[in-house]
Amino acid sequence: MAVILEARDIHLRFGGVIALKGVDIEIHEGELLALVGPNGSGKTSLLNCICGFYKPQEGRIRFKGHDITKLPPHRRASMGIGRTFQTPYIFHGTVLDNIMVGYMTRNPILKSISYRGLEEAREKVEKLIDFVELEPYRDEHVEGLPMGIRKKIELARILMWDPEVILLDEPSSGLSIDEKRDMARYIIELNEVLGKTIVLVEHDMSLVHDLADKTVVLDAGVKIAEGKPEKVVKEAIVIKAYIGE
Repeated sequence: MAVILEARDIHLRFGGVIALKGVDIEIHEGELLALVGPNGSGKTSLLNCICGFYKPQEGRIRFKGHDITKLPPHRRASMGIGRTFQTPYIFHGTVLDNIMVGYMTRNPILKSISYRGLEEAREKVEKLIDFVELEPYRDEHVEGLPMGIRKKIELARILMWDPEVILLDEPSSGLSIDEKRDMARYIIELNEVLGKTIVLVEHDMSLVHDLADKTVVLDAGVKIAEGKPEKVVKEAIVIKAYIGE
């Protein structure tokens, strides 16, 4: 399959702290790539470079053949890149309101939204509420809802603009065993049924093993390994990064 997203020779520094040092990744259409590594290895920093929150000092990022290195986050989102966070971003209001906000990513100018467009958005919200199993919460205010529900809300919100590439930052973090199973099921359906390309940052290696087509391992801002999950975890350099000599 064709390459849909690539990052080449990415260098990111914060003062004297090196977050990423010459990182390369290449993601093909429909692929599920897992980005793993010890805490502080640069995984989230790389996602932030891809979605536009951070600007690397060196390197290039290309999406569908276009150089997006200097584009702001909202432009990248409108082009087809969605992103969730380890701690979900939730707005005041109901669950339905929070998901509906995602419609504005494709329609950033309020006056351009027609009545028909809003009706279509409402229909899509209802389908997504059903997809992530939020029907019991649809009209509840989000304040006080547990982490598992918040992560479902955020996932549904980014799906409102139907991104081609979805960046998932530790989607199973803070979830119960049952909630992890549900999240894994959503990810599989997005990837295998709907054909979404997914970059997954994850610490749960059993989840990575079950879901990922390819795994990239970072350590101290450097890519140290790449390949099938079951092979990568056996490499000596990866074992050393996780547990030492």
